[in-house]
Amino acid sequence: MKIIKEPNIQFKYNKDISEEKAIEYAEIVRLLASFYFQTSIDYTLSRIHLKENTILIKKVSRKNLINNSGNFWDFKNFWSFVEFMQSNWQKGALDNYKKLSKAIEMFIQSIIAGCSSSFLIRYNIIEICKGGSKADGERFVPIISKKEVTKKCNEALNILLQALDPKDYMDFKTMWQSVRSNLSYRPMEIPLLSFLENQGLNLSLFPIPVKRLKEIRNSITHGSTDIDPNELEKANILLYRITGILILNLLGVKEWKLDIDLK
Repeated sequence: MKIIKEPNIQFKYNKDISEEKAIEYAEIVRLLASFYFQTSIDYTLSRIHLKENTILIKKVSRKNLINNSGNFWDFKNFWSFVEFMQSNWQKGALDNYKKLSKAIEMFIQSIIAGCSSSFLIRYNIIEICKGGSKADGERFVPIISKKEVTKKCNEALNILLQALDPKDYMDFKTMWQSVRSNLSYRPMEIPLLSFLENQGLNLSLFPIPVKRLKEIRNSITHGSTDIDPNELEKANILLYRITGILILNLLGVKEWKLDIDLK
């Protein structure tokens, strides 16, 4: 049995307003209600009465392209649970227990989280699976000590900061740390790309390039509100499938295929 509340809220306006403004005002109230009750609140049916007609808006849940019915079909693995249990997952599970304990817990959490949160969680799962990987690419070999390398990098940072507004220093320093890490590797050997390729994933077939996935991650992290919802949804679907495959690989299960259809 499911018991639901169906409240009716009526907005009265003192002057003529557009359809867009009417929806915007109602959305503001919805947001404030969600904040106050600390739960997600939404309108399922709305009517906007105009002079000559009435606009009816009914929210219908979009088809979820992520299959949460409890199987590996989204990874093109059609085993039953019995077949899965009878496969050779034991050694992989024991060898990668620490990674799996974090990755699987986060994988489940990403299913019930909001869109942006799910994306960040799934991106983090990739980092967890990658951790400790030997596929880190070939590094440049410095001809000076580690201490001297750090000193030179700090000198370079100070020179670059001279071209920026002081208010941007902190953001630039944060990005600089990421750039420093990637500059340690030879071209085309960025650790994340190498890791995914070594997992048997063909990056050239990705419907959304890894570079763009990283850009979306950075935008969400920095609180950007300009992310295209449709692109974020598709990126989420792609990350869901990638993380599921990475977990299967940790278990030693190679019966999978990346579905690149995000429609």
